[in-house]
Order: sequence, then C-alpha cells, then structure tokens
Amino acid sequence: MAMDKTAQLPRSRRRGLNYTQEQILLLVNELRFLTRKAIWRILYAKGSFTHAGETLKKLADEGYLTRVGLPHARGTSELVYTLTKQGAFFLRALGVEDASWWYRPMSQASFSLLTHNVAIGQFHIALRLFVRERDGWRIIQTRTCYQMERDPPRLPTIGDGRQVEAAVIPDSWVHLELPDGDRAALWIEIDHGTESKPKYMQMVRERRALISNGQYEKYFATPSAQLCYLTIGPPGYRHKRAQTLCAWTGELLTGMRLTAWADVFRFSTIGEDISDTNALFLNAVWQKPYANAPVALFTSPQGEEKT
Repeated sequence: MAMDKTAQLPRSRRRGLNYTQEQILLLVNELRFLTRKAIWRILYAKGSFTHAGETLKKLADEGYLTRVGLPHARGTSELVYTLTKQGAFFLRALGVEDASWWYRPMSQASFSLLTHNVAIGQFHIALRLFVRERDGWRIIQTRTCYQMERDPPRLPTIGDGRQVEAAVIPDSWVHLELPDGDRAALWIEIDHGTESKPKYMQMVRERRALISNGQYEKYFATPSAQLCYLTIGPPGYRHKRAQTLCAWTGELLTGMRLTAWADVFRFSTIGEDISDTNALFLNAVWQKPYANAPVALFTSPQGEEKT
C-alpha cells in the first residue's frame, strides 16, 4: 500500500475539477472524515485558509463532498468533510480502485463514531506534517482501519468449541524510518471511552497474542510494534481516561506475569488542534505502565528542539 493516497494523477485523466480539488477528494477518500483545518494544513500554503474554505464549499455545493457538523465541548461546532457517492464515482472514473466508500447519514450519524473517525484523520495529517517539516524522517507505509477491514489481521481462537479466526484491527498502523536509520511501527488505537475494563483487557490480550504468535509480523512484514492508545474527549476526561487505561494495562500485565511487555504500550491524548497532535512524536506526553513520569515516543535528534 502506498503511504499517501494523494499521489498525482496524470493531467490527461482529469475531468471537470482542478488538481487541488482532485487532491482533496483523494485525501478524503483515504481518511474519510477531515476538518477544513486538516485539509488546509496538508494541501495549502499557510496564508490560504480562506481559499481552502472556498474550495471545500464549492466541492460540497457541487455534490462531491458533504459537510457534517461536529460539536465541541466548549459549545462551538466544526464542519467535517466526507465523500459523497458522486465524489466516489468521480474518483473511480479516474481509475482510483479503492474509491468504494461514501457517507451514508443513516448508518454513520453517531457522534462518538464521528469524533473517533475525525481523530484518525487528524493523527495522519499531523504525522505527515511532522515528517514533512523534519529532515531524516520517512513514512514507509500507513494503513487505516478502513483499508484493513476487508482483509484484517486475524487471530486464531476458539469459538463454540471450534477454532475460528477473529479479526484484530487497529484504527491505524504506521511504519516509519527514523533519522538514525532505525524503523518503528506504531499500532494506533483511538479510545473514546466506550470499552469497559473487561472488554478493554480482552482487547489487550488479543493484541498481545497477535504479536507473540507471529501473526502480526506475518501481516505487517515487520516484528516492530508499539501499541499506542490515544484518548479523545474533553481535556479533563481524556487525560483521566489515558491514566486509567495505563493502570488497567499494568494490572493485566502483572497478573499475566508479563511485566516486560510494559515497554510495548504507550498512552496519551489527542485534542482538537493539529499543532497539539504534532507534539505527540517528540514530547514527553506518553504514559507507560509502571513508569513514574511521562515518556517520549521518540528521542529528539541531536540539535532539534522539541516543540
């Protein structure tokens, strides 16, 4: 899979929209739910926020995109852009084979699902900005849950007295090359507080088993795995939830006598601002089971200041 679905299309194959408009549709097709700010940050110059809004309005008015309101805790709301059936068919006419999804309000109107999916897109935009703005970092590959759901990682398990395969899918998976030449793979989970403690612990068991039995390496073609949990919601809630997940994980690992696995798990938060999300990669904002202080996901290269 390509790391970025916004690859250029030949000019001879464009029909009716300009290059930037097609890039927007390709990006939304890949990440599904994106805010105006996210699209602006990755595809436009810094002074073009108004122009980005005008372009998005035009694509929505002409039926390629639809707008969904996303309420925020402080009483404001934000428009989220997603693909329509017309937009998906337009991309398919250009030869984009995976343009098979479009927004269906009756089945995708849940507030918690919308905030969850917007956070997935925000993480990917922040990651691309982070890599683009720094020397030596490279995205080798990214996969979203949308791309993996048709052929997911599978874990052999027992169900109804017989062996079956259960799908174990992250919200996102990212493979990076670091400035020192090392590589790291991030298994990303966006948590919006819907899982109870028993359910969460079962999910952790499944993910650990996927790694330990070799199915993870077989699927992703690398043994590298950092399980990163990002909580969303109001600031006070998401920070408390990250602490809770970290404590539950430590409790589970202790009970399983697998405390060495603590280094595989990280817990932090993701808010509404992409600039804050950008800080996830180098700042000490991650909790780790049994650790007394927050840790960084990656070590800042010598001479590079943390933001």
